[in-house]
Amino acid sequence: MRITKEEYIEIVDHMGRRIQKENIKDELLILEAHKDIVNQFKREFGIKEPNELDDKYIYEAHEFIDKYDLPFWL
Repeated sequence: MRITKEEYIEIVDHMGRRIQKENIKDELLILEAHKDIVNQFKREFGIKEPNELDDKYIYEAHEFIDKYDLPFWL
C-alpha cells in the first residue's frame, strides 16, 4: 500500500531539514542538493516519485534521509 499524503509530506519535510543541516547559502546549490537527494531516494527505492513509496518502507526511507551525504560536486 502506498504512503499517505501526511507520510509523503513528512518525508519531503525531512529531506528539506536534511539539506538545511548542510548550511548551504546559495539558493541554486540548495535546489541542486534537493534534486540530488530526491533522485537518489527514487533510485534507492526503485520508484518514479517519492509518493509512490510503499508504506512498509517508511522507516527505511527516514534512515536513508538521515544517512544521506551530499556529493562533493553538485
